Amino acid sequence: MALLLREFTKPASNYIDRRELGRLSEEERARKIEAIQTAIETSTTLYVGNMSFFTTETQLYELFSTCGNVRQIIMGLDRILKTPCGFCFVEYEHRSEAEDA
Repeated sequence: MALLLREFTKPASNYIDRRELGRLSEEERARKIEAIQTAIETSTTLYVGNMSFFTTETQLYELFSTCGNVRQIIMGLDRILKTPCGFCFVEYEHRSEAEDA
């Protein structure tokens, strides 16, 4: 469980699709980067990976609701079989709750 914790004062990943930004002017690029950073800083959604394929949405809700009000859980599903494939997104009501998780 300790591996899931990280320091939230560090900036989030600075990945930006360079192909898209390459086509923009310098002003548009700066605005786009600022918008992306703002979205990351205000996000209430967590990515959870490396889960068992047998994990259910109910189990996830029970676990993550201990940290706050869960708005929704979106589970990644196999395209063909429609079974869980080991990852999900958990969306909270408030940023502080997501940081607690």
